[in-house]
Amino acid sequence: MPANPAPTMTMEAALAWAGPPWVDAGEDDLTAAIVRVGGMGNTRRPSFSEEFPRTPELDAVVAAFALGDYASVRAQAIRLERSSPDETVRKAARMLFDRTRPDPLSIGLLVAAALLLVTMAGWWVVHGKPPS
Repeated sequence: MPANPAPTMTMEAALAWAGPPWVDAGEDDLTAAIVRVGGMGNTRRPSFSEEFPRTPELDAVVAAFALGDYASVRAQAIRLERSSPDETVRKAARMLFDRTRPDPLSIGLLVAAALLLVTMAGWWVVHGKPPS
């Protein structure tokens, strides 16, 4: 007896199941559309941002950070850092920008792994023999 196939769900059915509200900040930004599923769309401010001043521009950057839209955070934080007259807002924008940078340890480990791969491949090319 054949097994029952796994149930499938179309995009329309998924959106109907999730229900409104869903946030759409633009048609050209793929990371902007966030579908709320049972309260997962409710984001909290990160704990490090509690001391930030409450301005609409900075709150938008913090909200994007909380949603994981780091490309938007980097773009908005640079723009906010350059245009804000308030020093505390500029520092907060810089902190958000710095928190989206890659970890130096991960970069070092990636470079070490790449060097090891190149070394091992070069060793195999130079010293390798065809099977006899």
